[in-house]
Amino acid sequence: MSILRKIMQKTRRDKVTSEEIIMRLNIEAIGDLVNRRRKEWNHHVSRMTPDRTVCIGRNNLSAEGKKSPGRPKKRWKDS
Repeated sequence: MSILRKIMQKTRRDKVTSEEIIMRLNIEAIGDLVNRRRKEWNHHVSRMTPDRTVCIGRNNLSAEGKKSPGRPKKRWKDS
C-alpha cells in the first residue's frame, strides 16, 4: 500500500483511505485476482482425464499406504 501512496503522492497524514487510493488508481484487489486464477486453473484441471497425475492429486482419488500422524494435509479441493 505504501507504494500506491507514493504513486499518488499521498501520505497517511492526508487521511486518504486505502479503498479510495485503489479506486482512484483503478487497481484490482489481489484477492480477487488470486480467486479468479484459481477458478481458471480448477476449470482447466477438471477438463483433464481422471488418470492424469494432477487430477489424482487434486481429487485425492488414490490414497495408498498409511496415514501420517498428526493433522491431515490440506488439499486444493478444501480451499
